[in-house]
Formats: sequence, structure tokens, C-alpha cells
Amino acid sequence: MVNNTFLIIQSQFSDEKNELIKLKQFVITDSSANDEICFDISKRRNFYSIKDIMKILNISTSKEVESLIKKLDLNQTTYCRIKNNEWFYNMDAINRLSSYLKFRVA
Repeated sequence: MVNNTFLIIQSQFSDEKNELIKLKQFVITDSSANDEICFDISKRRNFYSIKDIMKILNISTSKEVESLIKKLDLNQTTYCRIKNNEWFYNMDAINRLSSYLKFRVA
């Protein structure tokens, strides 16, 4: 009977461990662990941080992205907004950056 109880407890821990691993992965991939910020992720999916822009446009440094943003004057309120001391840019800004990079290469 002790072995059966141990097996039940062991399976409960493994399920909790799997859920904990999923939770850790969610928190690591997100910018913060606050419920307020995690809840707001779905709302800001149409806005992207500089790190997201680096991944989308395949740019290696954040300074290069920031200099392109300054050069194209994308710091206007029509292209970006600030949330939790971090700038987020909309898809129109990303399209302009992408077009500029294609133009610069050609």
C-alpha cells in the first residue's frame, strides 16, 4: 500500500513538474512575470519591441535598429508607443524599416 501511495504521489509531482516547466518557459519567453503584463500581451501583439524587430528583420544589434528608427524618424506617436519604459513599434514602422533595408541593399 505504501508503494501505491508513493506511485500516486510521484505521478502528481511529475504532472506538477510538467506544468511548472511550461510556466517557467512562458515566463522566460515573456518580458516580465507580472500578471498585468502577461494579460496585456495579447493586446500588444500588433506592437513589437526592439528585440522583436531584430528577430523579424534579422538585424544583429539593437543599436542598429535604434539608429534606423532615428534615421527614418519613426519615434512619432503614429508608429510607436511606450509601455513599462520600453518602446513598442507597430507593423507600419516595421514595414518602413524593411522597405528601407531593401532599398539600401539594392
